[in-house]
Amino acid sequence: MPIGKNASPFVTQAGELIRNHIPINHKDWRVVPQKYKDDVWNTLMGKYEFNVDHVRFVIETKFPQMFRRYKSDLRKYVIRGEPRKKAPKKRYGVEVEESEEQGEENGEGDLPEPEITPEPWEAAKLKVPDGMHRVIWIEFIENERTTETIKKNKKNSESRKAQKIRHTLGRQSYINKAYKLGDSDVKVIPEETTHKWLLGHQRKDGSVHPSALEAHSLVTQAKEKNKEMRESNTSLVSPALEDVFGCTRKDEIRGYSSSVSKKHGEIAAIMKFALQKQDTVNEIRLQAIESQVGMLVSNLTSVQGQVGSVGCKVDTILKFWKSNGRGTPVVALGVIDGGGSIHGRPIKPDEMKVYIEEVFEQKALIWDAPQRDDWAFLSQIPLPTWLAWHEDRLRPALNEE
Repeated sequence: MPIGKNASPFVTQAGELIRNHIPINHKDWRVVPQKYKDDVWNTLMGKYEFNVDHVRFVIETKFPQMFRRYKSDLRKYVIRGEPRKKAPKKRYGVEVEESEEQGEENGEGDLPEPEITPEPWEAAKLKVPDGMHRVIWIEFIENERTTETIKKNKKNSESRKAQKIRHTLGRQSYINKAYKLGDSDVKVIPEETTHKWLLGHQRKDGSVHPSALEAHSLVTQAKEKNKEMRESNTSLVSPALEDVFGCTRKDEIRGYSSSVSKKHGEIAAIMKFALQKQDTVNEIRLQAIESQVGMLVSNLTSVQGQVGSVGCKVDTILKFWKSNGRGTPVVALGVIDGGGSIHGRPIKPDEMKVYIEEVFEQKALIWDAPQRDDWAFLSQIPLPTWLAWHEDRLRPALNEE
């Protein structure tokens, strides 16, 4: 997510656009039609701009959480009728800002969940929020009243109530929290998970959240104890956090935000490892990674140790890129990723999404250079990068002379 003074307004506007553009009758962000997601993104880009490519994919990882939060608010304040609290919150006798407090999302509150009997749900159908189409609201209510959804919301609520240690991130990322705590030169997310955990339980003034005082002290002591690096029982969590809390829980990674799953973390670990080794092809050993993360690596493949094989699907071999016309030479090397979208537009049926890592012909002309929709020389494109490329201009990299 963005860093600095514009980060909070950006997140606020993104949340408002999601509430206004994404119909809530869709059960999950993954099934929301792309046109609605494009509406949100294009409206955001009408006010904000970024100086890096491919930023949309990174930013949109937070959008599902915003969509769930909107549904949570409707469930809490409309269906269940809880009063909205306008006064500053008090936790542990201390007033705190909403943005610095771990929110109660997805149904947690003082009032009980509605029963499965028809009466409360029929009454809820009449509480159509201002500006919302009645048909969409009724479909949302029908989704909410299913036994499966009610059980899931109840389980999530109980899990949150069992959490005794509150974080102070709110809707901020770790990198933006570091920025607000005075590290104005911060450019990347802190690598070590102990650092992330400690950062995520500090207030704006640098003090520790009251609920985390004891754990914060234990983690700090464990960090000092483990300064001499020892091997962690997992590839993702620091020894200090394992000493205090035990190994990673089933669905989360300690020291990461709740939106980062174990799967996402493991993918990041694999990619980081491979990128560090890509200059020495023989050092990339995906077989070793496969034994560590199991079936996760089934989405990756190695093609005779070729550079750039990481990120390529199992049934897709490494490809070279050819310039336009017949009989033209190979101009670049990289991997393909199939469909999806690129630079804010969907990949067409006759195109492939390609990741170019090495260029052999700098003067080769290509179409759809980043953010241009025009012809450009490969020499003009910063590498490595993603591009859209016509499928008939690809060929296997194997057995090339």
